[in-house]
Amino acid sequence: MVQRFGKSVFRFRLLWLGGVNALIAGHIYLWYVRSNHAVGCVDFLGWTTFAGSGVVTAGTVFLGVLAVLTLVLGRVFCGWGCHFAFFQDGLMRVLRRIGVRPVFRRSRLERILPPVLVVVTLLAPVVVHWRRVGLPDEVSVNLGYPDVWHILPGVKGVLLMLFVDVVVLTALFGSRAFCRLVCPYGLSLKFLHVASPLRVVPAGTCTDCGECTKSCPTGVAIQHEIRSAGSVYDLGCMNCGDCVAACSAQALALRPTRLAYRNAFRRVRPRFTLTRRSDALLVISALSGLLLFRGHEYGDFLAVAMGIGVGALILIAHSPERLVRPRAVFRLGRSRVRAAALALSIYFGLGVVGQAFTRHACARIQACLTAENAEGALHWTHRVERASQVLRPTTFYLANFSGRRRSIARACYDAARKAMEHGKWTDARNYYRAVLELMPGRGQTWGDVGTT
Repeated sequence: MVQRFGKSVFRFRLLWLGGVNALIAGHIYLWYVRSNHAVGCVDFLGWTTFAGSGVVTAGTVFLGVLAVLTLVLGRVFCGWGCHFAFFQDGLMRVLRRIGVRPVFRRSRLERILPPVLVVVTLLAPVVVHWRRVGLPDEVSVNLGYPDVWHILPGVKGVLLMLFVDVVVLTALFGSRAFCRLVCPYGLSLKFLHVASPLRVVPAGTCTDCGECTKSCPTGVAIQHEIRSAGSVYDLGCMNCGDCVAACSAQALALRPTRLAYRNAFRRVRPRFTLTRRSDALLVISALSGLLLFRGHEYGDFLAVAMGIGVGALILIAHSPERLVRPRAVFRLGRSRVRAAALALSIYFGLGVVGQAFTRHACARIQACLTAENAEGALHWTHRVERASQVLRPTTFYLANFSGRRRSIARACYDAARKAMEHGKWTDARNYYRAVLELMPGRGQTWGDVGTT
């Protein structure tokens, strides 16, 4: 095992992470352009596919290899293998080049949101599938299942995810904010990291410069833990080697040690930057975002990050110094910062209202379709269309009603055909009118309306 890293380890790791993203881009190219479907999606949800349906996918194999790798080398995947780390570390490098250094903030969100997302993202889908279908009867192998892009949103969703999860969270909470506050996969790997013997240990005389702690992207107190326990025991350590490279005295090394097991269950007491009330507001807003924004269009990670962003705007509108540098507040003016944050929070608040109403209206439409209430389905279609037109400027970043428009229109169309078969011409006409409001360009529907 290499014990000392060169000064260019950060640059090399960034290039390495760029190569990981290049491999992912090549995989997408082979699947969608070259139609090579030998290997499907390689992601953490391979576990849910295996546990729910008993299908061994490429993602399942990937998780098995990753589990063994983590048991031996620790959370090295988070430092050297995660494709999302490239965007976070790259952003920090760009910001440093232009002289901007985001404040590193510790929040109690680190203790609350990742466990919640482990349940919501990794465990709940499996339990729901078991309740609907039952436990899998047999195990099969299908490395080409599912599609490479099956869990990712469209282009708008990807760009929004990069902006919110990377730029916004980094600006608010510092380096690797997404990894610390949101990512449930890193929390899962921490349980395996406990058994890993590979840790950062002393390898020379410390000069008390503190560069090791400053260089850690996840804020681990390297110097304190080396002094108190003889090794880094914080499970937030990713074994990335930045602290080893930052030590000018070459007093640190990354190597196997028995101290890893002796210190495995030491309690870490981080110094949280925000107050309990501020963290409570952020937790409530994050969980509200998960409840209102999540869905197939954007996913859980973006929903939580958007909720954190709305809560941060409310917090800045109340007390700008908590999340904005005092120097910046003084330069821009406290009243201007508060007014801008208040305006943005109201803007996104209207978007939340629109999203909540849309979800409620879509549920009512589906209930009307189930109850064969054509008049009610048409009524709620009118309401949601009017609300979409009014709130569209504040919900352009959301799927809003457009993401469910096609499925509801199809359900209305099927209900209309069924009503016609039973001679319920008035109900059929109402269903077809709902289809026309949802998808006015369907020529077949115009013809069917004429027959009613």
